[in-house]
Amino acid sequence: MSGNVLHYCKRCRNPSWSTHISGNARYHLEKSHHIVVQESSTSQDKRQLAIENAFARTTVKRAQDVRKNELNTLRSAINVDAFREAQMLLSARRHLPLSFATWPEYQALLAAVNPAVQELLTESASTVASDLDRAYEAHQESVRSRLANR
Repeated sequence: MSGNVLHYCKRCRNPSWSTHISGNARYHLEKSHHIVVQESSTSQDKRQLAIENAFARTTVKRAQDVRKNELNTLRSAINVDAFREAQMLLSARRHLPLSFATWPEYQALLAAVNPAVQELLTESASTVASDLDRAYEAHQESVRSRLANR
């Protein structure tokens, strides 16, 4: 049984007629007894609401997909190595504290330029310090190799 409503026909006595489906009951009344019963407006409203909800869900899903594609495009525009090097050089050349990378104002500026940069923002000054250490070691190694080749 679909639902808990059983429709009986009061005009059909022998044999009695019944159905679980309201559409079948309306069809029976119209064809057998020439009685036209309009479909309940509440079921029409429910059907219309279901259609509108389906379209709304589809619209939201499309908007989410577009946003995801935009973020992927913005993410791919970031050169991570160049970003970290520029951040390190900014600290070294402008005598900024290593914690400048954690400043909310600095992070807000970067996010205003590219919202996808959020993934690269650092929560500790040690990231910039380790980048400086690696750059210094690489520079020392290049100087050693140049001197060794003389």
